[in-house]
Amino acid sequence: MEIVEREASRLLVISPAGTVLLLRLEPTFRDPFWVTPGGGLDDGETHEEAALRELREEVGRDDLTLGPWIATMDEAVYPLDLATLLEHLLRDGPPEHAIDLGASVED
Repeated sequence: MEIVEREASRLLVISPAGTVLLLRLEPTFRDPFWVTPGGGLDDGETHEEAALRELREEVGRDDLTLGPWIATMDEAVYPLDLATLLEHLLRDGPPEHAIDLGASVED
């Protein structure tokens, strides 16, 4: 199978109670897994436009407002550090600058 890289936009949808929206994917080539909503950018689409489109397509929501960029993901990320990232977001609010998910999130 050929791996094709493409830009993507993923979302952290957090409820007022602090729960996170995850989608269960069931690909034919591997075991099912859970992931945040989002996906690849269509031609000419911005990350923000892709995020809003993915919310409509995957979740059926077009009434949510996008918050700030939280992190950049230039490798395959689920993200593995999601629990730590969310702990920091819920405790401290959004970071001043996007977090590099290639580096570990420190307590």
